[in-house]
Amino acid sequence: MVNNALKFTNSGKIEVSCGIDEFNFIRCQVSDTGIGIPENLHKRIFDRFLQINNSNTNPQGGTGLGLAIVKGLVDLLKGEIWVSSTPGIGSIFTFTVKNNITSEVKPVKEKHDVVFSSDKLPPDKSVLIVEDDIYSAAYLMELLGETKLSVHHVAFGSEALSFIRKQKLTLF
Repeated sequence: MVNNALKFTNSGKIEVSCGIDEFNFIRCQVSDTGIGIPENLHKRIFDRFLQINNSNTNPQGGTGLGLAIVKGLVDLLKGEIWVSSTPGIGSIFTFTVKNNITSEVKPVKEKHDVVFSSDKLPPDKSVLIVEDDIYSAAYLMELLGETKLSVHHVAFGSEALSFIRKQKLTLF
């Protein structure tokens, strides 16, 4: 939601707020003064691959999956998500999920706790990370760098196809 606000707000402001409401729901809201969304698309804006095409949209493009992923996560948590928007004025995206946080706090695992056993990974295999978010890619590369796998990174699918052809990698 924040990424879309950044993409579609050329001037003005973006506000992000999260908190617990009076019904003990976690409520998060992203509002912006961006291009806005026509009312006839409010229900469909969370559909996969939907993109609003007009001359005011950001040329960075995208896949039209961001809001669909957010909705999927909210649905998994049995929450609700909705949008209020006016073209030329901006948008407000809001989601709520039940607050299931208990007062008992469990200790956080140490940074170096292993989630998987690298002993079971074949040392002669390569992993190709296809991720355009540099932080996510760096995290995955750090995590997999502790294994005996050969780790490679590209940002986009087209680069991945080219890399696979050049390196003659086998997909499995």
